[in-house]
Amino acid sequence: MKRAALVLLITLAVAVAGYFVFYEMATRPTRCMMAHQDCGMAWLRNEYHLTDAQFDKVMKMHDDYRPTCERMCQRIAVANEKLNALIASSHTVTPEIDATLKEWATLQNECRMAMLAHVYAVSAEMNPEDGQRYVKMATAQIVTPGMAHANLLAH
Repeated sequence: MKRAALVLLITLAVAVAGYFVFYEMATRPTRCMMAHQDCGMAWLRNEYHLTDAQFDKVMKMHDDYRPTCERMCQRIAVANEKLNALIASSHTVTPEIDATLKEWATLQNECRMAMLAHVYAVSAEMNPEDGQRYVKMATAQIVTPGMAHANLLAH
């Protein structure tokens, strides 16, 4: 009986140790990327097989685009607040709500167009197959209503 219990404990200890070794090995690359200051960009580099030169160019493009994105986000946030306030203070669609809703939609469209241009420019720096995959992934986010546009760029 003591021998069976000892064998069971040793087997359990080996299984637990094996699990933790496997977990460590399987998650190390992802944990390293996540620990990186710019983990979103590290993921992009890894996922789309960017060379150092490509990565440097994409990083510059990303940094150059950031102010545009931030301005668009701010403008959309202001339009959202205005629209929410108008809707909350009315019981019917007013001309002001109509105009504000049109302004909001125009801002959303401008943002999506700017992001799409950025996505195409970034994809042009990748090899053709990875560029196509990147465009497919990014445009699925861009054309989704109510998108979390700020999250797409991994600020």
